[in-house]
Amino acid sequence: MDQFPRFDTKTALAGIRCCLLCVLAPLVGQAATVDHGLAQGKKLLYVMNYREVDLARKEDPPRPELVKMKQEVLDEDWKVVAHLKSLGFVVTTCDELADVRLAKGKDLVVISESVNAFEVANKYTLLTIPVIVWENDIYDDMRMTGKRLRVDYGTLSPGATAMQLYNAPHPLSAGLSAGKHELLRTPAPINWGRPGLGATIIATLPDQPEKVTIFSYEKGATMEYDYTAPARRLAFFANRNYFDNLTPDGLALFDAAFLWAVSPVEQ
Repeated sequence: MDQFPRFDTKTALAGIRCCLLCVLAPLVGQAATVDHGLAQGKKLLYVMNYREVDLARKEDPPRPELVKMKQEVLDEDWKVVAHLKSLGFVVTTCDELADVRLAKGKDLVVISESVNAFEVANKYTLLTIPVIVWENDIYDDMRMTGKRLRVDYGTLSPGATAMQLYNAPHPLSAGLSAGKHELLRTPAPINWGRPGLGATIIATLPDQPEKVTIFSYEKGATMEYDYTAPARRLAFFANRNYFDNLTPDGLALFDAAFLWAVSPVEQ
């Protein structure tokens, strides 16, 4: 009996959606940008991993390479925190084990890639304030993608520097044109996900439109498992040790993510 490949409806629809974006985006007028003044005074909770450097240092016998790697990850988080403060955000940091109630009164929560997914899991899923995530192992817990590793979310481990941008008029595109852009100076691992049809796609891996590297859900949008987004949700491609590796275009997209997250929701 002849064997036919299984038709993956989700992949097909995602491909069609991205193709339409690629065709239509250049036809739209001037790209929108987000006012940088929006960050001024906004309260941001930055969730990171404090503990692993100390745990590595306490190992017996010690492993200097492990300590060095954990320290580099922690240093990366502090660089990002310093940059966010320079944008005008009032940043509070907390460890991955912190109580979710620390988010009360904040305008935005950011979950770093440095956290352990099993410690954070779905802790921030129900928050009614915006959340930015770049730990792709909790995309499913946040209802941003399905649950299948390397199918619904994953990491381009060999690394790359360029991504394909869509939705040029969207503020998350930071005023950049649709098309291929170099976002990293040197090849590095890139996180991706396959969001639901309620998502807005901003960037994908080149030639792999089903692997989305920047995507968002507006408040009220349908996420995976028919879950309604209680506030804005945004996934960003960042892996570890990426911040100093961003090109000017990459940094523009990075800033746009935070500014969009705290911008007024259009009615």
